[in-house]
Amino acid sequence: MNEAKSLKQKVSEISIYSFICMTVIMFTCFMLYSMKKNKITEAQIKADLSLNLRNQMNQFLPSYLLPEQQQGMGLILSKIKADEGLEDIKIIQSQKDIPSNYENCRPSDKSNVICPSNDLSLTALVAPLQETNNVYGYIFKTKKNASAANLEGAIQFAGVALLIIAIAFIAIYLRLTRMVAKTLPNSMDQLVKWIESEIEGKQSDCVQLQFKELEELKVKIAEVIERANKSRDQAVIGQVTSGIMHDIKTPLQSIVTAVHLVSEQEENSSKRARRLENLFTMCMNNIPLIGEIIETTLDGNRKIQITKSKSNLRETLETSLLHTRELSRLRNVTVEVNAPSEVMATYDSLQFIRVVNNLLKNGIEAASEAANDCPRRVKVSLIPEDTNIKLTIEDSGSGFNVSPDKAFRAFRTTKTRGTGLGLLISKKIVEAHNGVIMASNSSEFGGAKMEVVLPT
Repeated sequence: MNEAKSLKQKVSEISIYSFICMTVIMFTCFMLYSMKKNKITEAQIKADLSLNLRNQMNQFLPSYLLPEQQQGMGLILSKIKADEGLEDIKIIQSQKDIPSNYENCRPSDKSNVICPSNDLSLTALVAPLQETNNVYGYIFKTKKNASAANLEGAIQFAGVALLIIAIAFIAIYLRLTRMVAKTLPNSMDQLVKWIESEIEGKQSDCVQLQFKELEELKVKIAEVIERANKSRDQAVIGQVTSGIMHDIKTPLQSIVTAVHLVSEQEENSSKRARRLENLFTMCMNNIPLIGEIIETTLDGNRKIQITKSKSNLRETLETSLLHTRELSRLRNVTVEVNAPSEVMATYDSLQFIRVVNNLLKNGIEAASEAANDCPRRVKVSLIPEDTNIKLTIEDSGSGFNVSPDKAFRAFRTTKTRGTGLGLLISKKIVEAHNGVIMASNSSEFGGAKMEVVLPT
């Protein structure tokens, strides 16, 4: 997968491509314009050189037909040179009289010849001076070629224009990169901080964003957060209430049933005494359970307090197995244990019992939902290592169908009823011991796998 480019890289690429395209377009236009102008200028020079050629021949011929008039030839040439703004005009007898910088000029007895100089700065016209079939020489006229100067000027102008465009692009690029690399990220950071404050319900300072689009986005986000908060508040209230009531209902129902049985018997009867004793047992067993449910709910929003002492983790595990034995029997789930008889560590045994109870209860409930033809199993392993002790609980349920890390979020549960606080509180207890709890899918059983790593 290709790595996404940053905004700064994008701006750099766009600026470079734009500059290259602008330069190519500008030079192409200048070259086409110069070529067109050169052709027009060359045509004009040719027309100027040929304009009075017939009259000039008529002035030169008498000098060849009447020798006494040859003395006026120089005056005529000077006057024509001045009138037409020529670089040079003279009468030549053959090609050897043509200057050396006109290598391509070849005089013709039948037509006029126009040719440029070697450096393209001048244009020459060579016309035969003839009467009937007699050729007396050739008129050689040269005029400065303005197209070369025009081309040089156009190139100079293009260079200056290119420099100006380059400076403008650099200024625009620096401004854009500053905006992309500093202004925009700062505005986005402010927007993120404002969103965090809104989500947490804190008093947020007035955030002034530098772009209208971000201000509009802020308004839309505020509306979304408000709607989400209202929906979440109702869902949380309903979920917490439903979960707590469901958890308390079972132990409370046992006490209520025992009270009802006592009320059916006559006072001072032996049966009433036995039922009072049963009520006492029910209260002893279920009232701590109700208290634990309340503590669990409260612990979801407060720091876990632990009191460490050196204890045997195997005994803690046996206590949790005893607490969940009835649940595994009712759900027809086999719990396998793989642990040494003694695993000593320094930890809070009462708090850690809550962790193991939660993980065992979740594993038993998940395994019980497996198909009838699948074995319903939970495996508990306690593995001492050099500096850590690893507790793993695997089940044969359906496992995690989403990222296992989300299992530790409050109000994220796959159960029909429940708050999802069990794993969250277990995680807080483990982390209070400087331990780590991890969730994944079991490769052996196909269900969930929970790992707790506790320092010895």
